[in-house]
Amino acid sequence: MARILGDRLLYRDQDAVELARTVGYEEVCQLLWDRADAAPAARLDDDLRAEIRALVAAMPETSLPLDRLKVVAVLLGARDAFRYDLSTPSVLVAARTLAPAFVRR
Repeated sequence: MARILGDRLLYRDQDAVELARTVGYEEVCQLLWDRADAAPAARLDDDLRAEIRALVAAMPETSLPLDRLKVVAVLLGARDAFRYDLSTPSVLVAARTLAPAFVRR
């Protein structure tokens, strides 16, 4: 999935620095998931974005990024009606919701 060639980091034989310059976070996730038939990352609705912002704002200032990740994952999991479905398509749909939730914009 990833390898180092000289001084370059490659994801699926594509230069990671070039990917960072030219495509979005969700598109890189898609490349790493290696599922050409899968839908793109979900766009979070405004209500969910507001819930995430309020939840993160309520956390102590000393919270680490991993702390925020865990709290947001719990929120998203609680909202997911299919959270117990561990089939590949269901897991990919959940991942496509998680990915944009963790990227600050």
